[in-house]
Amino acid sequence: AMASPPPAGFFSFLKHGVFVPARGAGVFLLLFTLTAALAGALLLANSLVMQPRAVDVLLDANALIRANPAPAAYPKLVRKFHHDPPRLLVDAACCVAAVVVLGSAMKIATV
Repeated sequence: AMASPPPAGFFSFLKHGVFVPARGAGVFLLLFTLTAALAGALLLANSLVMQPRAVDVLLDANALIRANPAPAAYPKLVRKFHHDPPRLLVDAACCVAAVVVLGSAMKIATV
């Protein structure tokens, strides 16, 4: 009977994490650079698009809660608040789609 190879140890991924970059430094550096660029772009998009939009939604919600419904400006505030959350969701969906597309392209390019 043929003996099966012993199962890989729990920390065998560390060995691969050291040997793979040492064997193919060019490919590793390219992949590392692409991953760092993608992470940087996502952080930048979060800081420039998502966070300001979320702050606007929270400020509008706070103003709507504290506002007196009698003045003429109240309907305008309600309309503004009604349009902000869908924009936030669209922006979030665009960020998720960008992550999926760019991450998939990176994996396809490096296979």
